Formats: sequence, C-alpha cells, structure tokens
Amino acid sequence: MDVDGNRYVDLTAAFGVANVGHTNPRVVKAIQAQAGKLLHAMGDVHPNELKLKLARELVALTFGRWNKSEGRVVFANSGAEAVEAALKTAAIHTKRPGVIAFEGAYHGLTYGALDTTWRADFRKPFSGQLGHFTAHVPFGRLPEVANIQNFGAVIVEPIQGRGGIVVPPDDFLPKLRRFCDELGLLLIFDEIYTGFCRTGRWFACEHSGVVARHCLCWESHGGWASDLGVYRPCESHG
Repeated sequence: MDVDGNRYVDLTAAFGVANVGHTNPRVVKAIQAQAGKLLHAMGDVHPNELKLKLARELVALTFGRWNKSEGRVVFANSGAEAVEAALKTAAIHTKRPGVIAFEGAYHGLTYGALDTTWRADFRKPFSGQLGHFTAHVPFGRLPEVANIQNFGAVIVEPIQGRGGIVVPPDDFLPKLRRFCDELGLLLIFDEIYTGFCRTGRWFACEHSGVVARHCLCWESHGGWASDLGVYRPCESHG
C-alpha cells in the first residue's frame, strides 16, 4: 500500500530482491535473530563466520558447480554496486577501459553502471561526468565495434529486465561466449533480475549452456540481503 492508500500486487519481487516473498516468516526470524547478535560486520574488515560461510556456499553454487574452481564473493549494497565491482575487475585484468553493452540494457545508476545503461534519459543529465567508455550495440546480435582492441569486457543480461523482459535468440549467448574468447574479452553476466531461479534455473545463462567464467552479478537470493558479485581470480581472459 502506498501513501495514498492504493494497494498493489508486486509481480517484480521487489525488483528481484524478495525472491521468497515480502516478509517471509523464516527470513524475518533470521533477521531478528541476527540483529540481536551483530548488525554490522564492518565490510571486509571483520571476517564474520556467517559471511565466510555464505561466501563459500555461493562460490560452490557457481564456479564450484560449473567447473569445480574457486572464486571470490563481493557483498554489495545494490545491483549497481555489484556491476561496478565487475567493471573494475575487468579493467584491472585486461588493462583495457572499453566496455561493450547492449541497447535496452539496464545495469544501474551509479556512474560506472550508468555508463553501460542504455536509456538516454538516465544518462543525459550526467553526461559530463560519465566516462563514456561504453559502446552500445543491438541486443541479440554479436557486437560490431571499431577499435575493438580498446575494449576489455562485454556486459549482458541473459534476459533484459527493465528493458522489457526481452529474451534473445537461443544461439546468442553461445556465440557471444565464443566472440569474447576469441578476442580476449571478459564476459560479465548481469543476473540482477534473473538470478537465483527466477527463470527456472539457478541462473538464466544456464538455459543456453553458457556460464560465467569470471564475473557474475545477481541480487535475488533471499527476502532481504545484499546484492552480490561472484568473481573467479582472473588468471586468463574469458
């Protein structure tokens, strides 16, 4: 119910956050119990046992399940912050600033994520402060950009969320995977809207038989929790 008394049925799961429903009793009980013990673990300063346990389980669910490898988890405050961490990972690893994103994409409104977001009405008011490192290309087609040597990453939603629930052709992600492998680009999956079984599998990319090798972002893992980025240590491109 809003301030005017209008009642709504939320079919978005709170923009992908409340994957098990609003005020799920088990989630509420867990939050109440934790609030009585420790409310803030000081980010990465305090290695709280529960945080480490969750991180290990998330790595096992992703890179451990996909290719029996290790990974690292970034607990973030929003989907945009998880995307920012992925963009920074790509820039540090590849030493190339450019990012390829897709028309219709929505990756967040913080400055780095905003640069990769498609909608001009979001970007235009802040154009003078953006890095302008992104090339947007048609969704569902392989990128064609000039000076590809300046690009280090491709960021994609397996299914576009805020862009209109747009499902790409079945062969799009496999072709995009090969494209990135051939050119040494990091492929970042933004599963903020689709992660944690919202499409019938743990992650939407799995429907195409393509999984992240280094960067995956999602938020829909509980009724109330931080957004996440899971990253494998970048020994090689891909």
